[in-house]
Amino acid sequence: DSASALATATWRIVIVHYAAVGARQTCLTALEQQMAPEDEILVVDNQGSPAVAALVSGVAQARLFTPGRNLGYGAGNNLAAATARGRYLMILNPDVAPRPAFLRHMAAALDGLPELALVTAALLLPDGRVNALGNNVTYAGIRTCRCLGKRHVSGGVYPVTAISGAAFAPRRSASSDA
Repeated sequence: DSASALATATWRIVIVHYAAVGARQTCLTALEQQMAPEDEILVVDNQGSPAVAALVSGVAQARLFTPGRNLGYGAGNNLAAATARGRYLMILNPDVAPRPAFLRHMAAALDGLPELALVTAALLLPDGRVNALGNNVTYAGIRTCRCLGKRHVSGGVYPVTAISGAAFAPRRSASSDA
C-alpha cells in the first residue's frame, strides 16, 4: 500500500552547485529535517569551492562530486544521477528551500499516479506567491512560469505542460533501482 511504500522510500537528491554558497545551507538543512536514514544527497560542485566541500562535509547523508571543471547543469546532474541508487531520484536547485514534508508529497505523487513520467514541485517566492507551478509552453516553444506572481493555494496534483528544472523527480525504472 501507499503508506508502506513511503515508509521504505529511498531518495537520491542531486544538487548541482556553482558560485555562491549562502542558500545551499538552507536547502541542505531543510532536506536533512525530512530525510530517512537511507536517503542521500549527491552534491556536484562545478566550481571546486572549499566552502562547498566544508558545507557538504557537515551533512552526514551527503556525498560530494568534484569534477574538476564546470560541467554545466545538465552534465552535472547526469554525473551524480548515474551513481544514484534508490527508489526515488530528485533533481533540485541549490537555492530551493524545501518545506516540511516536501519529499513525502513528491513520493506520494509518484506512487499515487503510476502513469506519470515525472513530477515537479510548486515553487514559491519568499513572500509566498508563485514562482512556478510547472511551466507553460507556447506553440513557438517559449516556456513561461505557470501562475507566476499569483497567490498560492496549497495542495493537489495537476497536469502541467512542462516541469520546472529547479525541482523535479523523474520516475525510476525497475532496472535502475538495483
